[in-house]
Amino acid sequence: MSMSCTFIINVRRLWERPLAMRCIIGNGIWWRWPSWRMRPCLPESNHISDDGRTWSMSRCCCIAIALAILISSSASVAQSDRDTPVADTPTRAQADDGRYISWREHIIDDTRLAEISISGSDGLAMADLDGDGFLDIISVHESDTTYDGVADGHVRVAYGSADPDRWTLRTLAEGEEAGAAEDVSIGDVNNDGHLDVIIACELSHLIYLQNPGENIRDAKWGRAIPTITKDRGSYIRVFLADFDGDGQLEAVSPNKGAQNPAGETPPKPISIYHPPDDPLDASAWTETVLGTYGVPQNSEPVDLDGDGDLDIVCGIRAESRLVWF
Repeated sequence: MSMSCTFIINVRRLWERPLAMRCIIGNGIWWRWPSWRMRPCLPESNHISDDGRTWSMSRCCCIAIALAILISSSASVAQSDRDTPVADTPTRAQADDGRYISWREHIIDDTRLAEISISGSDGLAMADLDGDGFLDIISVHESDTTYDGVADGHVRVAYGSADPDRWTLRTLAEGEEAGAAEDVSIGDVNNDGHLDVIIACELSHLIYLQNPGENIRDAKWGRAIPTITKDRGSYIRVFLADFDGDGQLEAVSPNKGAQNPAGETPPKPISIYHPPDDPLDASAWTETVLGTYGVPQNSEPVDLDGDGDLDIVCGIRAESRLVWF
């Protein structure tokens, strides 16, 4: 009965050069770098010539050498895998039907495409904003490479299409009104059937952007900075949810006090913000303070106790703890 084992191995052995070897029990051949000229492995003796040009070995020797190469190369191969970017690494994962599973990088938006500096890209959310059946992406960019306290930033939207490499890019807000934009949430705040957007800005407010409903991609979206949030600290997260079941979305957000707060920052609130019938009326938004804490960092809606209504889980950075409402 004939048996064979095949090894394609990138290792530094013998002449400290890559070696590929195919070993057949009882016989064998090998290829020498760099010409990759095939050499025989003679089956009946146990000898490797001094010049390395001819290998002679028994069946056991053939197996032993192949296993030694495999074992000694495992560490270097593993290191090579770690040093290779994911996008350049051949996939080994396979689906049930045998097809290989791989990931490719597709650029959606960047400084070159935008022709503006959109550094400090932090948050994003996805939804079909224009109702064409394709997901769109709202992304926020605080535009800070250092915490310099300058209120600058960008809110960008990438409108999707049937082609995942074709996106229509727009800027919804920029500059001071999007100062250090950090997080975004999407929902129909004014109940007109179109999805709106609310942004948490570290410098230093919430800003509501209202979907125009028509010519959505090119029309200017209405906007309001709720007066009760303006210049009050630093907002890093925001979530839209209907907490009281009245069909009206509210916004919950932690105010961490400053863009780069010290550990002794005075306690700041985690609050629910209630929009008026016309959310563009900035002065008519109201606030329910849930509690004040040292650098509150998160306030995520979730039905934590499984009773059918939304609770809020909060992270408190300076106090090193979690709380929930």
